[in-house]
Amino acid sequence: MLQIYASKAEEFRGVVSCIFGYKIRFQQNGQVILTSIYDTNAILVLSAPPKVPKGAAVPINPTVKMQLIQTGEDAPPEVVQLYKLWVGEWNCVPGFLGSLAAQLYEATPEGMANVRGGGKTAT
Repeated sequence: MLQIYASKAEEFRGVVSCIFGYKIRFQQNGQVILTSIYDTNAILVLSAPPKVPKGAAVPINPTVKMQLIQTGEDAPPEVVQLYKLWVGEWNCVPGFLGSLAAQLYEATPEGMANVRGGGKTAT
């Protein structure tokens, strides 16, 4: 049973990585570490939102604490601006993650080719 669970968990992480553009690692302290599949230096750390007491209404946008970590140089100004807008002002972590994934993809050679029109087109 444990082997089946481990296999399904790995399958889940692979699907999430493919769909959302981030590899996920769950930490024992409740934090989740996301690493971009487009830039392995783009590392995000999210802490779990506070637990909602049983029977209480679950907020639509629970407060999520998020920290952007980048090894090497500091995060580019565009990333900081995205973070301030999506997380700081709008408290929308999914919007930030999507915007950042798109920006990181566009910075890859494949992404640059697609942005310039040299990539594959949708059918």
